[in-house]
Amino acid sequence: MYEHVNYGGRPLPLRAGIYSNLEANAFNDMASSIWIPSGWSVEVFKDADFAGDSVRLTAPDANLHEEGWHDSISSIRVFPPADR
Repeated sequence: MYEHVNYGGRPLPLRAGIYSNLEANAFNDMASSIWIPSGWSVEVFKDADFAGDSVRLTAPDANLHEEGWHDSISSIRVFPPADR
């Protein structure tokens, strides 16, 4: 994930797994773009602990604002290709 659109600003690299509260990574409500490798997927949530609205993403997104997710991701699940 990246702080700004078009994969700019501070990055937050994530490995496969669950991140229930991005506040712990100092990245709560800060993501503006997300790069997802081919075959991988992520499920993002508006609130910590996988609460609130969510969406599953399967491709990179250079501008999360267009989908209504700009600066609003608080938890995330990262799935490698085998877990899709």
